[in-house]
Amino acid sequence: MAFIGLSVPPEVGAVHGRFDVPGKRSPREELHVTVHHLGKDVPIDQVAKAAIVAFGAARRTFPFQVSTRVISSFDPGDDGVPIIARIESPELHKLRQTLSGAFDAAAVEYSKKFKTFQPHVTLAYADLTERPVDRPIAPISWPVNEIVVWGGDQGSNYIVVKIPLEGGPESVTAMKVAARVGARPIPMDVGRVTTETFNVQREILRVLKKLPPDEPLGVRKNLVVMKLDSLEGQRTVRHESIKTPVLSVGSAQVSSTSPLVGASYDLQAGHPVIHLDLNSRMPPSFLIGALSDRSGMLEIRNKLLHEMTHALDVQTESTYHTNDSDPYGIDKDRYYNDPTEVRAFMRQIADETIRYAEKQKRAPVPASGPKLVQDALRKSPVWNQVRKHLSPKNTAILLKGVYRALQDAGFDIGGDDYAFLFSDV
Repeated sequence: MAFIGLSVPPEVGAVHGRFDVPGKRSPREELHVTVHHLGKDVPIDQVAKAAIVAFGAARRTFPFQVSTRVISSFDPGDDGVPIIARIESPELHKLRQTLSGAFDAAAVEYSKKFKTFQPHVTLAYADLTERPVDRPIAPISWPVNEIVVWGGDQGSNYIVVKIPLEGGPESVTAMKVAARVGARPIPMDVGRVTTETFNVQREILRVLKKLPPDEPLGVRKNLVVMKLDSLEGQRTVRHESIKTPVLSVGSAQVSSTSPLVGASYDLQAGHPVIHLDLNSRMPPSFLIGALSDRSGMLEIRNKLLHEMTHALDVQTESTYHTNDSDPYGIDKDRYYNDPTEVRAFMRQIADETIRYAEKQKRAPVPASGPKLVQDALRKSPVWNQVRKHLSPKNTAILLKGVYRALQDAGFDIGGDDYAFLFSDV
């Protein structure tokens, strides 16, 4: 069997694995979205030809986003009723059309059995006499940066060719923008973010005080919904206007002792939305105490800085949950090395190191030069969280950005040689 499709990232597969569906589940490592089925018993030379033609189509396709929000099914087949997660993405349909045209022009054979393209991830096959009723789920999104050509039998007897989506001249522009952004933290008025944090903190506490004080908060949505005006008037790294983000504060059921368990960013109908989750296991009385002081304010501020950075970045849709307790079994090395996450963490670490350097100005014997930078990094909670997961390349990018942020803030830390930082890595 041979086909062209999209692989499902492990962290997304982990989320799908938590859904209650009937039947025998598909192995997580085999989850995929079929774009074109090439056929059974396809000779290797035909698979290679399809890969070459697909490569040409991929060069004209820019990376895009897919999402799923419904568990559904198809009519019974040889293996039973397929239980599926339907995939939504106009760009995916366009990619399929591009591939169809390229295959037709190059005389590459592919299945035309189904007239309507219904992209999906097959979660399981169930021995049922009737199809289950469609069931909505919380939306899950992830980016598509490559297509994959699979050829051969199941098990270990197959070939896999991964083809990146390059997007023509536009992708070159995006990479140049990302490279320029990577040299420094994405600009942001952190003073306005701090002011906004106090407003968010006040609204959260106001709502919590209205709830039964000693009962667990439970899973809730939209406890607080408000606009975040601190990004008003700012532009993305592409110099495009940004719509005012909306903040939605809810609560999530996770195994964590943190009062604020996570944050995420997404686009809803083209509008940026930042989500903050409170720990649903905690009663409001505990949450009020934990979030009322300065440490609670800083935790909220840190989450907002991270997600607001995503809103201003090249790729403006989030890929991963950022729950501290890691409820979905996320591959942390992959998450922390995602380019947009590296830039978001860079923004947070730069903020923490600058605040430390400001405090040092008032010290009896203030640190300066390389020692100031090294001490600031050692005191940075976010740096200590991410450093063990970063690749050498991303470590260099992040440290260079933080170093330049301290320079831009006017601190005397030496010249442009930041190689000394790697002695502590």
